[in-house]
Amino acid sequence: GGSGAITAGGYGDQFSFGGGQFSLGGMTGLASVTLGAGFVAGGSLDLLGTVVDNFVVSGGTLTVSTSGGFPYVTIDATAAGGGFGFAGDGHGGVIVTASAVAGLTGPLGIGAGTAGGIVEAQGYATLNLGASAATLGAVHLAGYGNQITGGAGDLVVDGALGNSSVRLGAGYQNVQLQGYNNSVTLGGNAGAAGRAAFVNAGAGYDTVQVGNGTNVVLAGGYGDTITVGNGLNVVFDASIAAAKLLLPANHGALAANLGLATVTLGNGTNYVTLAGTSNTVHSNGGTDVLAGGSAADRYVVDHGGGAISIANFGLTNNDLLDLTALHASKVTVTAMGADAVIKAMAGASTTTVTLAHLAGETLADLQARHSLVF
Repeated sequence: GGSGAITAGGYGDQFSFGGGQFSLGGMTGLASVTLGAGFVAGGSLDLLGTVVDNFVVSGGTLTVSTSGGFPYVTIDATAAGGGFGFAGDGHGGVIVTASAVAGLTGPLGIGAGTAGGIVEAQGYATLNLGASAATLGAVHLAGYGNQITGGAGDLVVDGALGNSSVRLGAGYQNVQLQGYNNSVTLGGNAGAAGRAAFVNAGAGYDTVQVGNGTNVVLAGGYGDTITVGNGLNVVFDASIAAAKLLLPANHGALAANLGLATVTLGNGTNYVTLAGTSNTVHSNGGTDVLAGGSAADRYVVDHGGGAISIANFGLTNNDLLDLTALHASKVTVTAMGADAVIKAMAGASTTTVTLAHLAGETLADLQARHSLVF
């Protein structure tokens, strides 16, 4: 307990603090600090003159590195609950506090060295980035079960082997995860020309929700659930080269969509290209350009007034166009060039669905094939 100022001898020193408020300076690297349980209640450690831009969390241990990437100090807070908080000390250094809640708590944007800095987590880490998501450059994840939350910012988040969650505010993020059962939620963006948020959520059974703006989402593996907001959205399978035009240069490996995806669209402009079988696409009044997989895809129109085109609707592979939610008073099918154009009228709203290369089909034909319900 207590308080005081300590000047280290340079390299490799070891310190133990039961609680209280201390400042520590003079280290040149590889020092180790152990924080006792007393640090949870008002304890703090001021690392004098330390410009931090790299945090590595592993269990209840934190390694703080300087802008050159050199490990500066390792702090063990296991006895104090395994969590860490940060604040600037007003003099170019960082104040570390212990927390009974495991993980990192922000803001991490401390000192000039953190702009474009990096946070690393080694698995089962909880990173609460707060407003510092706007100043950090990247969060690199390893292992399983990471939980990342943060505010607005153009942040890169990559790695993780599965069962991880990323929840961020507005921005043009680049999120690339691996493994299964990941969850990504982004707050949207302003939709500036030439810019987009990018999500590659993992190998399958992942959940992605992005807000309004311009977003590119890779439907990789089996069973993804993808929901996009209003704006310009591209949801695509890795085999579609045209979609890659909007990808960031460091988009990483792209896994092919294997089917069973569920995609829910906003009322903006949406381009969706999937592969595999048994995908479901929900349209909600936007301009939707769709291409499904090889069989048994379901196109559901939840809200009317949109213009939908389907490039490869199959009559013999159990594809289905579902208009039941519209409660249409009238449905017509006419030929326009090589295509079949379906119009569903419900009150003052008309929804248009164009089925490419199916000009010979009539309303009765589509119903008889069980390709259309309304």
